[in-house]
Amino acid sequence: MCRGIASPLSWCLGFHVVLTEVVSLNYTGAMNVASSYSALGVLGYSCIGVVLSVVLIIASIRRPVLPANAVLPIAAGVVGSGCTVVLLMQGLTDLPHGARLASYAGAVLSVELLFYLILGRLRELPIARVKEVIVASALISVALVPLYRVPNRYLMLIGIALFLLCSLLLCFRIPCGCVTGGEVSPKKRRVRFPGKILFGVALIVVSFAFSQSQLYFEEVGIVTGVIALTKIVALIIFACILLAVHDLGYARSLKTTVMLIASALVFFLQGDSTLFAYALMATGYSLFELVEYMALADLASSSTVPPLRIFAVVNLVVNGCYALGSALGLFFDGVSVEKSMVASILLVLLVYVAVWHFTEERVNDFFAGELPASAEEEGSRQFEREAEVARRYRLTSREQEILDLYARGRSAVFIAEQLSISPATVRSHVKHIYEKCLVHSRQELLSLIDGQALE
Repeated sequence: MCRGIASPLSWCLGFHVVLTEVVSLNYTGAMNVASSYSALGVLGYSCIGVVLSVVLIIASIRRPVLPANAVLPIAAGVVGSGCTVVLLMQGLTDLPHGARLASYAGAVLSVELLFYLILGRLRELPIARVKEVIVASALISVALVPLYRVPNRYLMLIGIALFLLCSLLLCFRIPCGCVTGGEVSPKKRRVRFPGKILFGVALIVVSFAFSQSQLYFEEVGIVTGVIALTKIVALIIFACILLAVHDLGYARSLKTTVMLIASALVFFLQGDSTLFAYALMATGYSLFELVEYMALADLASSSTVPPLRIFAVVNLVVNGCYALGSALGLFFDGVSVEKSMVASILLVLLVYVAVWHFTEERVNDFFAGELPASAEEEGSRQFEREAEVARRYRLTSREQEILDLYARGRSAVFIAEQLSISPATVRSHVKHIYEKCLVHSRQELLSLIDGQALE
């Protein structure tokens, strides 16, 4: 944890989380937007993010990663802070409406570009370091939550400082040139984005955005009042899941996120849009964001798909669905019957994806990916490499059996059924395998096994 707090990337990510919320929720005050909770600003933010994602998906055809020199971070920081200065001048001079909109769009684009650059740095780290950075950044963002309550003018001054700090922190230890991330190496795996998992992620974001808009309308005063608490609770849940499964726990984290947001919708349907409902919703989405950072870094470091394309596709889904959910909330404002119908549909769909889409086997198979050779030949080679790992690290015969199934993406429940043992016993064996092989996650274990092909 101390190493995570000391990392410049942790501070950069923590500052960026605060900067995102400051820009999306508070900059609209300088634009004179008639909205009690900056809903139009949130909607506009998401739409700009969609446009940038499409541009980067096209750009990823020729460039798998963004340039790793200091030009882009500095440019993003200068443009973002400059646009903030223009919006800050709105209180002193009567700027044209077009200038205000352009300044807001420039600030949002800078925030989004910094997000892609941070993800690019995360993918270069081992997954154990990624976890440290994510947890440390969450603690930093929690400590900065009191900044949300300062007056809007001073908050924009803080925004200028955060833009510059993020850009400068990204310049630490960045080599010149471009990071090679698009080549296919023996350790890389083909990852196909399954429609069911993407649909589940999209539904989480739509449900959150819709619920957020309704609760903002009802309880304006609690928008920032419980942010720190919900982030802390989400971080505790995230840490407990990692400790419980001795791995990244993507399936369990997604199911927990769905449960929390669905519970908030239940309170909303009962007409009880209270502090507790907002806390459930915010906790669920904070957990989703922590999982998103780790999943993107994991996929980008282990997949044959260009990292920039992975980031852009997922960000396109998130921003597009956020815009859809916010638009639904604005469209049905004040119409209780239609709002209840939309909430009911979202609730049913959330339960459906939690049960049928976010299964451990499907999610684990997705992150395990496919090796590029034919199934039969690669299966034989895979078994030989696993046997070599078992011999080198002195695994027992039972541990080798579990290693074979676990490396193919099987869940603890599936392995327990195959070997007629309990899931707890499987998790205990997996923990011992990690300790003997000196790894911290499934992906590191897969990289260790694949590395035998190079020796």
